[in-house]
Amino acid sequence: MRFLWLLPLCCTVLAAADLPLVPLRQAQDFEDTAPQVELWAHNGTAPTVHFLGLSDDCAASGRRSLKLDVTLGSGSYYYFGARLPLAVAGRLELAGQLRLAAAPPGARVGLGYNMVYPPSPHSGCSPLREVTAPSTAFSSIRGDLVARGVAGMRGVLANWTVNLTGDECAVLLDRWSLFLYGKAGDRLTVYLDDLLLEGAVPDLTAYRDSTRQRWEAAKAAFVNQVAGWRQELQGLRQAELPAGLPPAVAAVGSSVREAAQRAEHLLAKFTAQGTATPADVRQLELALQVLRHGPATVRAMAAALTRGEGCLVAPTLRPTGSRPPDAQPLLEAPVGGELAVHAAAGEVEAAAAQIYALRDLRQVRVEVPVLRRADGLALAGDADQRWVAWWYQGLSHSIAASSTRQYVPELLLHDLALIRVDRPAQRNELRSSAADGSARYLVCSDPDSTALAKVTPRDAATLQPTDLTAGSCQEVWLTWKLPPTTPAGRYSGELLVRHAEGHVRLPLNLTVQPFELPPPRLTYSIYYRGVLSPDDRPAIDSDRKSVAQMRAELANLRDHGVTYPTSYQPQNPQWAQAMELRREAGLPTDQFFDLGFGVGNASTPAALLELRQRVERFRQSLATYGYRDVHLYGFDEDVDERLTSQLAAWQTVQEAGARNYVACYQGTFEKVGARLNLAVLAGPPDAAEVAKWHGVGSRLFCYANPQVGLEDPAVYRRNFGLLLWQHGYDGAMDYAYQHGFHHVWNDFDDLTYRDHNFTYPTVDGIVDTLAWEGFREAVDDVRYLTLLEQRLAAAPQHAQAAAATAWLRGLDARQADLDALRQEAARWITALAP
Repeated sequence: MRFLWLLPLCCTVLAAADLPLVPLRQAQDFEDTAPQVELWAHNGTAPTVHFLGLSDDCAASGRRSLKLDVTLGSGSYYYFGARLPLAVAGRLELAGQLRLAAAPPGARVGLGYNMVYPPSPHSGCSPLREVTAPSTAFSSIRGDLVARGVAGMRGVLANWTVNLTGDECAVLLDRWSLFLYGKAGDRLTVYLDDLLLEGAVPDLTAYRDSTRQRWEAAKAAFVNQVAGWRQELQGLRQAELPAGLPPAVAAVGSSVREAAQRAEHLLAKFTAQGTATPADVRQLELALQVLRHGPATVRAMAAALTRGEGCLVAPTLRPTGSRPPDAQPLLEAPVGGELAVHAAAGEVEAAAAQIYALRDLRQVRVEVPVLRRADGLALAGDADQRWVAWWYQGLSHSIAASSTRQYVPELLLHDLALIRVDRPAQRNELRSSAADGSARYLVCSDPDSTALAKVTPRDAATLQPTDLTAGSCQEVWLTWKLPPTTPAGRYSGELLVRHAEGHVRLPLNLTVQPFELPPPRLTYSIYYRGVLSPDDRPAIDSDRKSVAQMRAELANLRDHGVTYPTSYQPQNPQWAQAMELRREAGLPTDQFFDLGFGVGNASTPAALLELRQRVERFRQSLATYGYRDVHLYGFDEDVDERLTSQLAAWQTVQEAGARNYVACYQGTFEKVGARLNLAVLAGPPDAAEVAKWHGVGSRLFCYANPQVGLEDPAVYRRNFGLLLWQHGYDGAMDYAYQHGFHHVWNDFDDLTYRDHNFTYPTVDGIVDTLAWEGFREAVDDVRYLTLLEQRLAAAPQHAQAAAATAWLRGLDARQADLDALRQEAARWITALAP
């Protein structure tokens, strides 16, 4: 897997039907004149350009080509290009001959584009293809800019706006570009020749003008929405804070006042732009939540101080919602209520509560007593309790490497002391525990992770007490794993927060729904890289695993609803044990997704015969463990000739009774069709792609929307749950359960990517994250919708069927309140009970 600044995400092409298309052919042979090529984007210090211009060193045709000889600065990417504004509509292709003549290992170059989407301020860029190794030959590169441009615009607008779908904006080519990647000090020599733009496109000015009316309509609708927010803000500002707040409460009072100012600023920004990013809307919603509940919270704090209590406890309103850096979660939920949890039998469900320290507290711990129904029946099973830990991670809106550090909540720990954070220095430290019980802390946020080579992190088995300083807010995470036979009803008790000088209680009610959830309609997989170590020694990385580590990780995957993780395990002496561990975890055996086999691109009769025999033997080996539908992986994310070079091998795999699958981009269907049984397509879901793949009997999964690595549970819950269900996808297979690009516990030691971790490995298990909890909620959202669909199918004449069907069809996947949706789905399921 690799990160692209803009992945090609769908195949829909906006048609400028009312505009005439003018034939276009702009060729540059670099024989006599060179375009104005300039450095236009980079993420480090300026590179050293040794030569940029026409050269007769080599050429794909003629005598000359464009040569770029450059040494990279401190960053990881540098983009050079020449402006060439064109309307990207109708037909438009970019082609060229590219040669990477000299580069150190790991450096690469691509030919591609940058596009802009006026009147919005957004843009996107991507190479059409990359050259990853020096060669004496030129590589031919060609791509459809219209398909990529529209797909890219829809992807960018989906991620960066809340009210635009793409029809409101134009797609314009800003420039062609050379994309250079590498590390500081890398020297690359690149040649470009025979650059060609050809097709038939509308006039640039006319095309821009044709979108303006739709843009104004979208902007006007959004401004009306902003007016509603503003009216609510004006009403909320009427609530006054009490005067003369004690010092322990004054800071919280200031947060309430700052929330009002922040809301005012955001609304002004929305009005001026006519659109807003999802992150800004979440900031506004959080500010409004603070204003809804903040004054009452401040009064409750002051009253608790008067009573001599050491802390205030309140439920977390949306445990798997977005959490901006330095947020004050306590203000986002009403105090004085109850911690309410709703779950179905057989479901794993979580809730959270905030503990605000009114003074310094020692030995804070949380107890969840047995919950009972009114008739005295006890709820089976205890609640697992973990602390939510904040630390520094890279900039949260992207999986690209980031030197910007943000203090964010991510880890779920039994022992908060597993990590230590130096806020002034913005530094993370990880505890390494020796077998003799001694421990030391190692920095895990430096650019160099050498010191972590032998780190041995161990979390505790149960929640450990912690100390809180006055004015701090600590969240506790509670998880119930309900047996399938759990009787329905309301189970009640109290969450007890104890400290050295007293305790505080919070009413706790868990309602078990009168139904059991089925497996989701979608298949939930993930790229799981773990393979068993030959020596069975635990390793703290994303690949090598001891038996104990893999056992814990497979159980963790199962309990998060991801029951079809891929297998990277090669057929080595540990293969059989790895299969036994999957069986022990209770993973289903109707499908198996393998990445350790290696299909390749054999084409000769002898090689294809050998491949067929290997596939048959592999299927037989898996059959002994009950596996039936075996999927074998192709070349990851490939395009063009290398993609189509696999067709003969893929046909052989199918003839041998297995199936083919691979991560891919838009445009793959047109090249391989039914030879690919399962396309794992990058980016936001696209209904047109669903129709293509389903039309030939193939399935469609989603990944990279986004890839794993963002500390935002709400993104993974929405994008891999309701959104995929609504678009008719067959499943999800995001990348990856764990992938550390250097050390898996350090987000800052790679120049290209941030680590992709839903969990972090420890010596004997894993540490969960909030984002991983969000993904579990995505699976459960789909399980609720699946059960509702089943009940509608079983009773189409039911009195409530028409209303329930209308509700399902009216869901807004981008804007729906997912917690409210879950409750409403449960209501319809109950109403349709046989």
